[in-house]
Amino acid sequence: MDDAFVQFYTYAQDIIPGKVEDKYRWTNWNVISNGFSFVWDEATPIWVEIVPRRFTELPVKAKRIYVSTWYPRHMNIVVSWAQENPDCQFIIGGPISQIWHSLKCDLPKNITPMWGVAEQIFHKKPDPKTWKLIPPPAKVGTMYSYFLGGECYWKKCKFCDTNFGNERAISLEPLANAPPGFVWFSTPALNPAKYNLLSQLPYNGRRTYYVMIRSGGVELENLKRILPTIPDPTQLVFAVGIEFPSDQVLRFMNKGVTVKEQLEVINLITSYGHNLMLFYIVDWPNLTREDVDSAKLFFNSFSASANKLTMHRYGALVIYENSSFPIEWKQFRYEDSLFFYGYGPILNKEQCTLNDEFISLLDRFEFVAERTKARRIKKRQNGK
Repeated sequence: MDDAFVQFYTYAQDIIPGKVEDKYRWTNWNVISNGFSFVWDEATPIWVEIVPRRFTELPVKAKRIYVSTWYPRHMNIVVSWAQENPDCQFIIGGPISQIWHSLKCDLPKNITPMWGVAEQIFHKKPDPKTWKLIPPPAKVGTMYSYFLGGECYWKKCKFCDTNFGNERAISLEPLANAPPGFVWFSTPALNPAKYNLLSQLPYNGRRTYYVMIRSGGVELENLKRILPTIPDPTQLVFAVGIEFPSDQVLRFMNKGVTVKEQLEVINLITSYGHNLMLFYIVDWPNLTREDVDSAKLFFNSFSASANKLTMHRYGALVIYENSSFPIEWKQFRYEDSLFFYGYGPILNKEQCTLNDEFISLLDRFEFVAERTKARRIKKRQNGK
């Protein structure tokens, strides 16, 4: 065999919104990284399951193996494959290929990054109407992605370097026959000019859709227009990056929204019965007492429906290499054996107290997930 195409999947547990009366619940999902959906028939990709604490075997022998890599763990697997198969060429696509510049070490010479497999290998532009997905067999629900835009239209937040690739044509037609499950729309923030797409989704009870949006005045006005047209709010989940609910901190990070606008967006979305995921950034080194008081007022201003239908997630501040944050904040390195991801500030005692107080406001909610405890503990130990 000359060419083979590989993509990964794994079983994971996450907090996923259900029906309104169910609120949120921990659910097992078959999380698949469907990187070859635009060229499915040409590529006929091979699924590879990742099992915790078990070596992932190379599933096929070929001269060239194209691998869709979404997470650092995928890259670690490919490195082990390349080391054991020096005569095979491994071509890496997917989100990981976009952070290739962050590599800390030399990789095996038979690994090459490539962005845009359809254009490069099959000499065709991705046609959204050819999107296809046949998931691997699973006893639990399937979580997969669907492309709705590769770039954020704001592009000004200091903390962010998110880019999901080039813009492409969009079509909702393939979703009519897409697998049941949880559909993550892979866009950093859906442009308000495309909100009409949300009312055109196939709401047939087979899928729950998840879309990331911003929370400014333009988004608010477009939500007022589009939310009444959604036939079943339990099938559409919104996600919003709040970051930190203080106008002073929002201005500092150049978020381009106000706390008042954020609250209006939250209360409006949940008033129509939609589940909502809110994301926050913690471990700021410049908080004031007024910032934490603003956060308290923010949470106390949630409507009854917002308190019922909202989930909260937070993670530590990561400062990317080319960000405009103060250079003196770049004190702690986020890295693993392969990649350097960015810096973080080391907090003094006062800032630890203020950040912990903000986190305590989040932890009082029933549905909150925090994924960076180990990082935060390590940073604080280094800061002693």
